[in-house]
Amino acid sequence: NRVLTEIIQAVSHPVIRKDFISDAYQIYGAKAIGAGGVLLCATILNEWELDALQRLARELGLSSLV
Repeated sequence: NRVLTEIIQAVSHPVIRKDFISDAYQIYGAKAIGAGGVLLCATILNEWELDALQRLARELGLSSLV
């Protein structure tokens, strides 16, 4: 995350956290380091998990790429 934090500080456009997100903790972590979006992999999440994580990302002001 240190490298991602440095990149976020060095550029003026949104940066996506490119780890496959599998729980809410990772979304909060992405927000904490300043990411503009998260990557959600539909094949590793069930429908309920995907919906909940997309909703959380949106509530935190993050975009989600599915």
